[in-house]
Amino acid sequence: MMKPDLSQDLPIGDPGPLQKRLCNPEDPRCRAEILALVFADPLTLWTAEEGGKFCIWETHPNPVGPGYGLFPTPKFQTNLDNPGLLWALDPLWKRGFCGSDELTAYQLPEGKRLWSRPCPSWITAIALGQGQQPWHPGRLVTGHDDGSLLLWDLFHGQKKPERLSAITHGSVVALAISPDGSFIAVGGEDRTILIIGPGGVPQTICHPNQGSSHKGPITGLCWGGEQGKTLFSSSWDQTVRVWDIITKQPRILLNSHMGQVTSMAWLGQPPIIPGNGKIVERVAGFVSADDSAYLHPWETSHWNLLGVPRELDAPAKILAVSPDSQLLACADTARRISIIPTRDLNAEQKTGIRDAADPGWVRDDLFLDPQTHQLIHRPVDGFVRFWQIQTKGDGTPPTPPCTALTCTTNGDWIWLAEQRPPLAGGSRILGFHRSLYGQWGLASVFEATVDRITSLALSDDGSELAIASHFGPEVEIRSLPKGTPKMVWGSDWPLETVQAVTGTANGEWIIGTMDPLATGPCPGHTWLTGRDGAKALDPVPSRVLIRKKGTNEIARLDHLGQPGILAQGSFSTLSECDGPWQAMAFSPTSQHLALGGKNQISLYDLSRKKWVGSVETTSEVRALVMDGSPSAIWAALRSNECCLISMGSWIASDLSPKGG
Repeated sequence: MMKPDLSQDLPIGDPGPLQKRLCNPEDPRCRAEILALVFADPLTLWTAEEGGKFCIWETHPNPVGPGYGLFPTPKFQTNLDNPGLLWALDPLWKRGFCGSDELTAYQLPEGKRLWSRPCPSWITAIALGQGQQPWHPGRLVTGHDDGSLLLWDLFHGQKKPERLSAITHGSVVALAISPDGSFIAVGGEDRTILIIGPGGVPQTICHPNQGSSHKGPITGLCWGGEQGKTLFSSSWDQTVRVWDIITKQPRILLNSHMGQVTSMAWLGQPPIIPGNGKIVERVAGFVSADDSAYLHPWETSHWNLLGVPRELDAPAKILAVSPDSQLLACADTARRISIIPTRDLNAEQKTGIRDAADPGWVRDDLFLDPQTHQLIHRPVDGFVRFWQIQTKGDGTPPTPPCTALTCTTNGDWIWLAEQRPPLAGGSRILGFHRSLYGQWGLASVFEATVDRITSLALSDDGSELAIASHFGPEVEIRSLPKGTPKMVWGSDWPLETVQAVTGTANGEWIIGTMDPLATGPCPGHTWLTGRDGAKALDPVPSRVLIRKKGTNEIARLDHLGQPGILAQGSFSTLSECDGPWQAMAFSPTSQHLALGGKNQISLYDLSRKKWVGSVETTSEVRALVMDGSPSAIWAALRSNECCLISMGSWIASDLSPKGG
């Protein structure tokens, strides 16, 4: 995330102690940057490290808990005579290859130099794949800064490499060879993706001008699928695109990431495992990681994200899968290797709480009770917390687990979508009303037609409820408190799924939708709906929508985490507020916008168009609210905690003495 440019004399909040330990300097595994990582057998890892060090590591079951770990020191290590930064390791043929302005081959693990050959241009990408025949060594391809590609003969290293006919505009930034060695995928600096088949003729499957192209630089390519003929591409635009190389068309867009995608891995085609009764266990077959330090496991039959993304100790740089697909190794930016059993990637087994098909980017719901000035918080586990509100009896919250929650402006009603198993069908809405004595009681129950609800929004007067799900295009409007059906929007965007919804002061609704296949000229839309139907405000999906109470001041975070303000029928981007941000809130009495991201909350002055202050948090910011006081920001964190940030010193010059 790009942090605000703050001057030295600007008052900054106290960051407090960080809970996450990124690197232990005493750990011998943190001594050098890991440049290449591969399994030599199901329990042995090879690494090439910065400075030319080659190491062999052994994994072992964790003696004090579940999972696997590495022994603290490598089983074997040797120093190679090449400090290059691009490496490819081949345990089967016991070879290592280092690329810079030349390509050098080593015999491993001894570290003996076999041959070295200069290249006509600098190597910017390197890929090693299996040979065409089992007895042939793998194919080695290098990409260069002039866009050229060289195919090397590993039988005869001194032989001049073959120059392939494909070329990209700008440097080659990513290469991947299919499991059978027959296809080579090439990613260019210009966001072009090429496929070179057995005949050597390159075909373009993605170019910058098509609607389904990446909107940012390509960061990686990966092969997978049942026959190894599915291509995955990742990008700075926070997405992974899945390509069918037969039709040369995109199959699906994986857009759950909140950071730049840094690495991917195909785990193999998982079996369908029957569970109890009709429940079928879904197992991860593909994983992707981003620079916000999250790992996203996917089941590949319907491309559903398995539960909540797994938080890593530091952003992953390289992912490697063991030959038996039982272990996933992760080399991160903290210069450390972690081992994750692939069975543990099934978040549904571990938590047993959330519907595992829920998207990982589902936000927390956070509201401030105007009567008690306390917080009502629904984190992603679905269990509502009433922070600092005294409860009676056993002290449990008065609500069951829910997938979405909203509160009326006066704080008299709480409406929530009850959490149900995926196969239960239907969605039940529960309304809790506060009595004159301050006690909450269940006062309304009705069934919604929208399944697996992820968003709820209320009109200003609390008489209408908008109900939406990420898994369908409809937004259902109900009259409250009885839940009488009023209307259903959705026919205007049959191929798009809902991400966010909010009301307007005049009774209309603004809805952000995303095209899951992203085959059109844009990834989605933001719609304005009314009695006359829906019209698109702009061709950008809104992932978060907020409105200042009693006004039509509306802000949004788009699919890339970039903030925008609604003005004259369209959203204007706040270019100086580059994200990705994950949460936002309006100040109730002044023109300020609070933005929350990865371990950070910042305050922006919309009138003067400048940053006011910033503070670090101990965990990822999931939701923000500023409804109670102009000098307080309440934040919900991924750690299921809530914290109060005082911004009085930041905006004191903008407030009256009483307001400060």
